[in-house]
Amino acid sequence: MFHASRDVYPRRTSYHKDVVEFVPAWVKFRAEREEAKAARNAELKYVPSTAPPDLSLTIVLDIPESYDPRYKCNVHVKTASDETLRKECERGRVPMEAATQYKKCLSFYEDYAQKTNFERLVQMAKDKANLPIAAEHDAIVDAVRNHGVTLIAGDTGCGKSTQVPQYLLRAGFSKLAMTQPRRISAIALARRVSRETLNEHGAEIAYKIRFDSTSEGRVTKALFLTEGVLLRQLASDGDLRKFDVVVVDEAHERHCNTDLLLGLLRGVLDRRPHDFRIVIMSATMNLELFASYFGGCPVIRVPGRLHPIQTHWIPSAPAALAGRGRDAIDDAPALVGGEKPPRVQPRGRQDRIDPQPYLLLLQRIDANYPRNERGDLLVFLSGVAEIAAVAERLKPYAAESRRWVILPLHGGLSASEQDLVFDGAPHGARKCVLATNVAETSITIDGIRFVCDSGRHKEMTRDNAGGGGVSALREGWISKASAEQRKGRAGRTGPGVCFRMYGENEFQKFKASTPPEIRRASLESLTLTLKQIAGDACDSRTFPWIEPPPNDALEAAVWNLREHGALRRVLLPRAGPRATAFVFTLVPIRPRSRGARRSLRTSPVVCISPPAPRFQSRRAATPFDSD
Repeated sequence: MFHASRDVYPRRTSYHKDVVEFVPAWVKFRAEREEAKAARNAELKYVPSTAPPDLSLTIVLDIPESYDPRYKCNVHVKTASDETLRKECERGRVPMEAATQYKKCLSFYEDYAQKTNFERLVQMAKDKANLPIAAEHDAIVDAVRNHGVTLIAGDTGCGKSTQVPQYLLRAGFSKLAMTQPRRISAIALARRVSRETLNEHGAEIAYKIRFDSTSEGRVTKALFLTEGVLLRQLASDGDLRKFDVVVVDEAHERHCNTDLLLGLLRGVLDRRPHDFRIVIMSATMNLELFASYFGGCPVIRVPGRLHPIQTHWIPSAPAALAGRGRDAIDDAPALVGGEKPPRVQPRGRQDRIDPQPYLLLLQRIDANYPRNERGDLLVFLSGVAEIAAVAERLKPYAAESRRWVILPLHGGLSASEQDLVFDGAPHGARKCVLATNVAETSITIDGIRFVCDSGRHKEMTRDNAGGGGVSALREGWISKASAEQRKGRAGRTGPGVCFRMYGENEFQKFKASTPPEIRRASLESLTLTLKQIAGDACDSRTFPWIEPPPNDALEAAVWNLREHGALRRVLLPRAGPRATAFVFTLVPIRPRSRGARRSLRTSPVVCISPPAPRFQSRRAATPFDSD
């Protein structure tokens, strides 16, 4: 009746969902107000007057005879006519009075929604003005206009990821590309910037990731995208004519794509020195290394804005979780699901993590912090299997206590599943977000007060002992810089608490920072990407890396690609009698089954990658020698 496709709040939309949630609260509020009014009249012994009202002044001023709360609303929701509503009520056997009251409720909801949004926007504007990076607005704009490369070293919480694109848009730059190392970061930042600008740029702020894009071509002025997407753009447009500014965010993570992108962007800047700009941002990057790589570019340092954070070391969980005082729980807490929790083994795999300490941590927070105090929990775990194991153990306690909402967060989830972590928790409950290191940087989950750091992560490493330099995803300890990044998640919006599931002595043994991926992973994929973008004549040994990869890794990568026919050596007569280069070659394949042949013939696009090498080549010569 009120939620057809032609109406303001169509069914199965977010607006309809909000209206459905608003109606019970509105009915309850009206009932409580009527009760309070009746009690007040009884206390004052108020008797309504039976004399007819004096309508002379009402007629002269053209005002209503009696007051109605709807007069406070600044909006009116247009619905079907009264005659149409009457017919719908007769057909559906709904009282006309109920339909009339629901129609009134829609106006109250729209007024409430607009006032609430306006209050949020006012608060957002105040928060933006108070960000530490706001004081560097003029310096950032001047540096980008007058220099080819600008480094912004902004501590956690300074607002660089959301504010710098807005500064550049207002300064007149109309073709911006902001890279992020992960898809969820690109999507979240695009939505956040669009919301902060009050949709001022409309569809001009978009994101582009693999298999998903909101970009509208020339209409888009600010595009958030992953590093891999920008590399594919470079393969088709070597000079990046679609952009005049490229912002590389979270450069300290130093993935293989990051190092390759930096070298290619420096080449684009050499070819477009007057109309192309590069901005590199990070919280913990090596400023001397980046500044020297780009020829002494200006550096803008922005202090962070972190609230006080308490750190609790839990070296031997769960025993260390037992104690006394505000930051402790009873010696023998009651566990949901039995006296001794069973070990979780997801999908038949041997369990790599004991979820009991994390359950005890939830009980510790429930015992020492009242439910009416704000604060959600962010737990950093090493991988998807660990997240599944911990979530399976925590969900029974969350369902029984009704104090927690368990939410996973990792790169394997869909965009709609990842968006759930940004929604507010129900009243009287807290969110418990189980995340990988995807939540370390770039994205900010509002309301996080507690952080639990397992101290573990997974990274790509090259296994030389296994033969062939095969890359493997291995679990290990994080670095001190990553530990501080994780701790800082608790102090973004207010004072927080960080629980570290390791001892302080173990922390002192951590590396200062995580080594770049290019120095610890196999380089077959990177070599092929470089050949595809920079051309067959490009030599990975002479490419301008910010930090060159190990020679043995480069040689192993080229050997493996040659062994599988992905690269072949050709002569370059114009460059000299002995000049050669490695070029792409088609990988010869022959499907064994008729079904496979038929599938290849009918498939419009076939992409075949060389198999992972198993054995180390024993040739004495290097792959760069002549055949």
